Amino acid sequence: YYWFHTDTSVHNHHFSGAFKVIQGKSHQLSYEFRVSNKIDEHLFEGETTKKSDLILSVGDVHRIHPQDEFIHQVIHLEKPTVTLCLRTDNLPGMNLWSFILPKYKILYKDFDENQKKWYQSLKNIYRHYPKAIPQQIDQMPLTAGDILRIIIQANSGDKPLEPIHQLLLTSLQKKGIGLGFFEMLQSQHKMNQKLKMFGAIS
Repeated sequence: YYWFHTDTSVHNHHFSGAFKVIQGKSHQLSYEFRVSNKIDEHLFEGETTKKSDLILSVGDVHRIHPQDEFIHQVIHLEKPTVTLCLRTDNLPGMNLWSFILPKYKILYKDFDENQKKWYQSLKNIYRHYPKAIPQQIDQMPLTAGDILRIIIQANSGDKPLEPIHQLLLTSLQKKGIGLGFFEMLQSQHKMNQKLKMFGAIS
C-alpha cells in the first residue's frame, strides 16, 4: 500500500494476515469495542476504549486478526508511507469490515440493487420534491447502520451536513439513534486539524 493522502478511520478487518512498514512513519492507535445493544443487523451500540498507542517505523511488523480482535486507526506521519500487507482471502461469513466509533460499530456491506435504486431515487426526489422526503424515508429498505454509513462516507465532518443527509440523520434521531453523531464527526475533523497544526500529520 502507498499512503499519499489517506489516514484510516477506526476499523476492523475481514481477513487475517500481517503488515510491515517499508517506508515512512505512522501513528497507530488500537481499540476495543464492547457491544451493549444491537440496534439492527448492521449497527451496534457500545463503548470504545483505547488499548495501545504506538509509533510505527520502518521494519515494524504487526499481525492482523479478523473482526474485533484487531481494531485500529493509522495516521501516516510521513507521506508517502509504504506498507507491505500479506493476507488471506476474505474469510467466509464476515462483513467486509466495520467502522468503529466512540458509541457505534457500523458493519460495512455492499448495497443490493434494491437499496441502490432506492437511494438514487431518494436523491432525485429531493432535487424536485424535497417535502416528500420524510414519507420516502419511512419506506426505506435501509437499516440504521446503512444510513449512518452513507452519512460517514459522504461527509468529512468539516462542514454542515448536506440537506439530504441531515434529513436521514433526523429520521434516526427521532428513533433515539445517532444522537450527537455528526458532532462527533466534527470533533474528529477538529482533532485532525490540530494534529496538522502541530505538524503531527500533513
